[in-house]
Amino acid sequence: MAAFVDQETIAALAHNTENLLIEIREGRATLADERLDLVFEAAGLMRRMLNDAQRAFAAGLTVVPPTKLLPLIEALGHAVHGTSPSAAAPAQPEAPRAKIRPKVKRSEPVEKPAGPTRSSKHAPTLKETIKVDLARVDDLVELIGELVIVEAMVANAPEIVGLHSHRVRNFMSQLSKIIRDLQRQGLGLRMVPLKGVFQKMSRLVRDLSKRNGKKVNFHAPSVDVTFDSVAKTAGANAIAAILTGMGDDGAKGMLTLRRAGARTFAQDAASCVVYGMPKAAMSLGGVQEQIPLDTIAARMIGVARTHRAA
Repeated sequence: MAAFVDQETIAALAHNTENLLIEIREGRATLADERLDLVFEAAGLMRRMLNDAQRAFAAGLTVVPPTKLLPLIEALGHAVHGTSPSAAAPAQPEAPRAKIRPKVKRSEPVEKPAGPTRSSKHAPTLKETIKVDLARVDDLVELIGELVIVEAMVANAPEIVGLHSHRVRNFMSQLSKIIRDLQRQGLGLRMVPLKGVFQKMSRLVRDLSKRNGKKVNFHAPSVDVTFDSVAKTAGANAIAAILTGMGDDGAKGMLTLRRAGARTFAQDAASCVVYGMPKAAMSLGGVQEQIPLDTIAARMIGVARTHRAA
């Protein structure tokens, strides 16, 4: 598509990225560290350039490539061939600025080429959608919830339970089934698939790790990432405690919190099931007080009240 509209620079970026992904898919390279950063950066830059080209195409303007495009294309090429950029490499000429060709209206209809056509039975169908105010959807879900409650009250009323009419029982059974189906459909209107959310988290955490210059353990929940975020957001106003757990996740984050001026606590060895994470945090010097589990909550509340009064 980029080559069709004379956007050679976008096409070159896409081709180099595709070549790198082919190398990775066929096992000749690994998707890690620098290559992963290059793929993310290329995808983000292509998305931005395509949006810019679309706006320029609509306005009939000239598309100017970003300054970091050529270095990125060169870096992708080196990643594909497994070479490192040479310091003595000659500077590349500036990429030509490509003008978007304006659309030309055709006065005659375009005839479709003759050929086999797919059966209407297997033809893809497009689902029709409408936009609805979110407040109305919430009102509908609440009404369905009230209907479920009222139906349960009626079904369990002594006057209904005491009836021996099979006809009434059949009607109540049908009503209950319809309401359950309605409840399922209503809740489905407000449910959001979690797969896409969690797929974005790894990218966000990786970008945060790159900006801070720190490696991140990709397991959930990640205490180090949480504590780093709290240290940046709350700083000296934060109060944190690390409890029983295996490993050392949270130890570095606890040290970051303490250096930011936060109050830090850890569960003592006697009350821990696994004295791993608190011990690691103590060893790094991130813990100010080590106390039993049943006193941590009261201690943190007391510190918060003292800090508020001050």
